[in-house]
Formats: sequence, C-alpha cells, structure tokens
Amino acid sequence: MSWEEAFARARAEAKPLLLVLTAPWCHWCRVLEAEGLADPGIAALVERAFVPVEVNADLRPDIHDRYNLGGLPTVAVLAPDGALLAGSTFLPAADLRRLLEEAERRWRSEPGAIAEETARQARLRARWAGTPPRPGLEPAVVDRTLAFLRASFDPEEGGFGLSPKFPHPDALRFLLAIHSFTGDDALARIARRSLDALATGGLWDAAEGGFFRYSPARDWSRPHTEKLAAENARLAVTFLEAVQALGEPRYREHGRATLRFLLERLSLDEAAFAASVAADEAYYRLPLDARREEEPPAVDPTVYADANARVAAALLLGAAVLGEPAWEDRAVRVLGRLERLAPPAGAPLAHALLDGRPALPGLLRDQVAALAALVEAYQATGEEAWLDWGRHLADWLGETLRDPEAGGFLDRPPEAAPGYLGDRLTPLGANAEAALALRDLAWLTGEERYREWGEAALRALAPRAETARLWGASYALAVALWDQEPVEITVFGAPTAAETRALRRAADALYLPGKLVCPVGEGAPALVLCAGGVCFPPLEDPRALAEVVAQLPR
Repeated sequence: MSWEEAFARARAEAKPLLLVLTAPWCHWCRVLEAEGLADPGIAALVERAFVPVEVNADLRPDIHDRYNLGGLPTVAVLAPDGALLAGSTFLPAADLRRLLEEAERRWRSEPGAIAEETARQARLRARWAGTPPRPGLEPAVVDRTLAFLRASFDPEEGGFGLSPKFPHPDALRFLLAIHSFTGDDALARIARRSLDALATGGLWDAAEGGFFRYSPARDWSRPHTEKLAAENARLAVTFLEAVQALGEPRYREHGRATLRFLLERLSLDEAAFAASVAADEAYYRLPLDARREEEPPAVDPTVYADANARVAAALLLGAAVLGEPAWEDRAVRVLGRLERLAPPAGAPLAHALLDGRPALPGLLRDQVAALAALVEAYQATGEEAWLDWGRHLADWLGETLRDPEAGGFLDRPPEAAPGYLGDRLTPLGANAEAALALRDLAWLTGEERYREWGEAALRALAPRAETARLWGASYALAVALWDQEPVEITVFGAPTAAETRALRRAADALYLPGKLVCPVGEGAPALVLCAGGVCFPPLEDPRALAEVVAQLPR
C-alpha cells in the first residue's frame, strides 16, 4: 500500500495509521517483523484497529526524515492527518502490543484529546518552519563548532562522545580543513586519533573490508553490522583528504581499501553501485575462512542517485590521490548512468532506479550530491558536458526547491502530500553542501546567481546551526570557506591529452580546501596557480607543483 493510499483509507475508515519505518539492511527491523508484527495477536490487533503502512526508509528518505523517532525500525501511530500520536524504535512483542492497545484505547475513548494534540503539533510545525534567516553569515559558528568538537572528543577511544559512536566524517573533514588554515596541531591530533580508531577498531571489517554503520559501545566494539554505500564513500573521501592534509601513508592504504570494498562488494556493473549490505552479527563474528562456508549477508541492489554520486566523487578523488586513473573512468561511467534518472533536460534527478525506471524525482539530497560530483568531474576531466549538466541541476534547484523568502533549499518539491510531507524542511547538511557546490559553480561559470543562492541558504540556516553541534560541521566548513578567495589552478591543454590529464590529477591531489581546478581545453599543456591575487609562472611538469604550493602563505 502506498503512502497516499494509506492516508486515503485511514480517512475513509476513521482509523489511525500504523507506520513502520524499515530498511533492507536493518537487523532489528527483521526481528520486529518476525517476532512482533507477525505475532498472531498483534497482527489481528493491527488489522482491526489500524491502517498499516510499511515504508522503506532508504527509498523514501523524505518520510524517514519526518517520522524517524531515533532509529530504525520506527513504529509510529499517526492520526489520519499525519499527526504523531505514539511511537518508538524497536520494541519487543509484549511492549509493542501494549503500545498498540493503548493507542487503540485513546483513539476510541479520547477523541477530544487527540484533536487537541494534532492541532498543537500543527501550530508547532508552522512556528518551526517560520524561523527567519539572519541578515549575514556569522563566522562565530566556526569557533563554536571547534569548541564543541574539542570538548566532545574522546582522547582514549577516539571519535566524539562516549556512546553510541558514529564515524562523523563531516566533523573530521572540518577539522582537517581548519588545521590546514591555522596550523593548529591539536586539531590534527583529534583527527588522527579518530581516524586511527576508525581504521583499527570494530567499525572496520578487517576480513572483508568496508565500514559498519556505528557502534553502541564507546570502544567501537559490538558494531551494528550494516554497511552502506553512501557512508563508505564519505569515509573514503575522509581518509583520502587525511592523506592530502596529514601525509600519513596508513590513511592512503585505508582510503584505497574502502574504495576497493565498494568496487568489489557493491558494484552491480561498470556503471552502478548497490545501496547496502545487510547486517548479520553472527556472520561477521566469524573469521574469514569460516565466512566462506556461510551465506553472505544480502545486498540491496537498488541504485540510489545520491549514493552513486557520492561513490563517483570518491572515485574521482581516489584516482588523483592514489594514482588510479581507471577509477576516474569508472566515476565517469557512474555519472553517465545517473543520466538515466534524469529527464532529457537534465533535471531533476529521480532518487532511485527501480526495475529500470526512475522513481521519486526532485529530492534535494540527490540533486545536491549529483551537483557536487558533476563539479568535481568537470575539474577532473575538463569535459564541458558535466558542467552543463551541473548548470541544469543548479537552475532547477533555484527555480523549484529554493525558498525565495527565507533563502534555504527545501528537501522535496513544495507539492501537496499527506501527513508531514507537506511540511517545509530545509536540512542543514544538504543546504551547506548545496552552498559550496553552488559557490564552485559560480566561480567556474561566472554566473553570480549561483553564489547568491548559496549564500542565502547559509544565512537561512544560521539559526539552526547554533545548536547543531556535531551535525553542523559541514555548515561550519561552508562558512569558513565562504568569503575566502579560492586557490585557482588553471590547466591548459586538450582535455584527453596524457600531459593535460597528468597536470589535472596533480592539481586534484593537492589539499587546498576550497580550491578550484579550471580546465581550458586549448593551448600547450601547462598549469598556472593563482592565489591571493598573485599568479605563479606556468608549469609544464606536475612534479613542480608542490614547490609552488609550499610558497603559499598559510
């Protein structure tokens, strides 16, 4: 039953909905299904008193972002207008039965209280959506975020906070960038300790490769063993940037290993990647030899636009940093396949490819991940087609998802939809990522409107960033980069010439946060680096670039 059909039936039958948010990789979702929802007494209760609707959170992130109650699975009882009446994450069968019985009792005997609650939620949601933007950017968010990361850093076990432990790649990338600007070795120590904990602790599967999603324990042990393509791509980028920023050989090998996991375990063909590998704690407790005798955990073969765009971006960086030119070609093929998720005009991208057909077009997360990857692909290859497609995506963002009054980007098109889907969400991380991609696009195209849209998004999200803490690191990085004139590296020469490609890869391999590589598809192969209003003499040998960079002021 679809989302829309469930709400129509709930209204027609005057019943509450029972929403179950799940995911193919989620172990406790399977337990809930087998031991809770399949229980004959609970199944009969659901059939009698509720309209059930199960939602794949990966396929419908817009629903997940509005109704997730702290993890998967989420069980939520909703009024026919979508208001949340009761809910929880995983519950044993007895507790699930009690929650549903109490919800049924309240629905039958307390209609006035339920009507009051739905009205209260509507008022709160309207007030939250109306937060006014700030008149300008506030650099203080950078210092606030740094202070929080310092305070929450776990010096004994690495990472941030005590438990549960998540990788937080955005926070680590933020620390690396600010270290490069300031030379603050304390930030480098936090990043090193955390990266080492990720590489050698329980989150990394030393037998088969790939990062698990998170650990409930401070020391990274007993991880929840699902492996997600998008998260592994983000961690690959983090380790590769650590290679660039810190020069640690061990991070080079770990970045390579993470990309190899994606290529070997989640590759569907030469141009697409699967979404995830399911959790299976019993399997992952076995040594590699014993695993070979067991059925491996299932792979979800769904092709998601945002995940594939992130894998493509990670492969592009890996090609430059690790000297793997074949990975650049692979990334280009992945981006080419993503065109099947877009109409002929190039926008908007659909979220998923299901049975060969695009599904759920227009989510912000997909447009932004693809835009960022296209900007990187243009810089890496010099192919104008990637920049043209990036323009199409950016223009669609500006025309359809941009809030012209508040300035931020909405997470989905502003169209009528049941439940909380009608709420206007402007996610902090996606808006920060959009702002940086639009800033780069403005520099590369000379179209100032892209920069204006990006800055308006950062202003609109400033109030939210004040309390975002760890989750606001990507926003803080965008603010830190915003008013800096980027180091600009212009690469001359035919795009496909070996000498030109070598110069572009040398430029891509440099760690200069916010830098831009500007391909010029003519002239003899050469590279010109400009920074702070000064341009250095042209270089023909990519090995000489490091000497020029060493002369740049910190």
